[in-house]
Amino acid sequence: MMPDRRPADVGTAPRCERTRFIRLVCCGRDDDLSGPDQNTIPRPALRLVYTEAVTLRTPIPTRLDEDEIAALDEAVSAGLASNRSEAIRLSIRRMKDALDRARIGDEIVSGYMTMPQTKEELAAARVSAVALLDAESWSEYESTPSEPS
Repeated sequence: MMPDRRPADVGTAPRCERTRFIRLVCCGRDDDLSGPDQNTIPRPALRLVYTEAVTLRTPIPTRLDEDEIAALDEAVSAGLASNRSEAIRLSIRRMKDALDRARIGDEIVSGYMTMPQTKEELAAARVSAVALLDAESWSEYESTPSEPS
């Protein structure tokens, strides 16, 4: 007999990197049929197995207006997310990415403000930029006007 290994209540569980989810595993035949099912064909015994594999997700109750729900449904319909919850998680990830990029940009600006480039460094950067542009093939971006018919 397997020990009782139920996950802790989500509301009281400590936040951790991983949590358990249930997976059904076929464990041979179910020979312990009882009651009216005794005359049926034995079926495979399915056992619930708790496996550590997914990140703990804490439910956060929130209220959305009709426009926000329509935007979520539109994202799901467009195939950007498989359901509303995934669309919300994706939006949060994108918002976090934008905040991280803004923070990094601010740190770069702060660094240049603390120690600005010298005139010599700026001149060398211009020379390098012009050399890179001159070395680039621009033929694919040039267009020749077509002859009028």
